[in-house]
Amino acid sequence: DFLKTSVTSAQLSNELTSASQVFSPFSRHFLTKSSQFLSRTLESPLPPRDPCRGLTGPEGGALDLDCNGAAPPSRGPWCSKPPRRGTMQSATRLTLLLCAAWVAALLYGEMGAYWAAHLSCSWPSASSSSPSPSNHVKVAVIADPQLMDRTSLSLPPGSVALQAAEFFTDLNMRRSFQSVVLPFKPDVVLFLGDYFDGGTYLSDEEWQDSLFRFKHIFSMSEQRTNPHVPIYYLSGNHDIGYSAFHSVHPEVISRYEKEFGPRNFQFLSGKVDFVVVDAQTLDGGATQSKERSSSWEFIKTLSAGMALNRRLCVVLQLLSDN
Repeated sequence: DFLKTSVTSAQLSNELTSASQVFSPFSRHFLTKSSQFLSRTLESPLPPRDPCRGLTGPEGGALDLDCNGAAPPSRGPWCSKPPRRGTMQSATRLTLLLCAAWVAALLYGEMGAYWAAHLSCSWPSASSSSPSPSNHVKVAVIADPQLMDRTSLSLPPGSVALQAAEFFTDLNMRRSFQSVVLPFKPDVVLFLGDYFDGGTYLSDEEWQDSLFRFKHIFSMSEQRTNPHVPIYYLSGNHDIGYSAFHSVHPEVISRYEKEFGPRNFQFLSGKVDFVVVDAQTLDGGATQSKERSSSWEFIKTLSAGMALNRRLCVVLQLLSDN
C-alpha cells in the first residue's frame, strides 16, 4: 500500500516500529530491519533498467546483483553478452543445413526411393535359344503384403496408433506397386498369398475393411496401357490358416473363395503352365477333411503333358514323402 500513497519514509518507519511492539522479539527484529531497508529504498531513486542485466548503476554500468542482493560469483547465461555477428551467422548456416538435409531425406523417402528401385530393376533378358517374345511371359510376383490390422502390434482396434500404422504402410505398398511394378507392364500379376496379417482371426466386418484396403492398394485402374492384366491369387496361411483350423472355422475358406476365387487351379500364360495348390490344407498331420481331399484330387487330375514348362505355386513347401 505504501507504493500507492504518498507516505514518507519516516512515517513508514515509525508505523513499522510501533507495530513491532506487539510481536515476539524475533518478529520485532524482522520488522525493524524491514523498516530501515524500506526507508533507504524510498529515499534513493530507482536506477534505470537494462534489458540484459535488469538494473544499471548510477554511472550506466550493470549491477551484478542476484535475487538476494548479493554479487553473483560469475556471469551466468542469464546475463550474458549479446551474441557476436559471426556466431549468429554460424547458427543460421547450421539451421539452413539441417533444414536442407531434412527436406532431402523427405524427398528421397517419398519419391527418390521409388525412382531408384525403378531404375535398378529390369526384366531378365531372353535366352539366345528363344529370342522370340512369344516364347516367354513376364510375371510380376507380389508376395506377403500382410496388411496390418489389430493382430499385428496388439494395438487396440480403432486407436490412433493403429490407424497411423495402417495408413503409412498402405501408402508405401501402394506407391511401390504403382511406381515400380506396373510401369514394367507385366503380362500376368500373381499374388502369392498372405494378404492380411491376421486374416483368420478377423471378424467379417474387419475382414471386409482389410479387403477394401487391399483392393485400393493394388488397384489396376491407374494402369492406362493395359488395365486388363490378368491377376491370380494364391491362398496363404495368414488368409485361411492350416488344416486343423479349417475344421473349427470353415467360414474363413468360404469368405476367401467368395472374393479371391478357388484355392486350387491351373492357368496357362504364354507357353508356361502355372499350377496353384493350397498347400495349407495338406499340412498338419494325416487328418482327413473335405478341403484336404479336394486339394489331393486336384493334384491327381493334373496331366503330364506340359511338365517341362510347368511352374508350381505354393506358399508352403511340400516336403512330405507321399
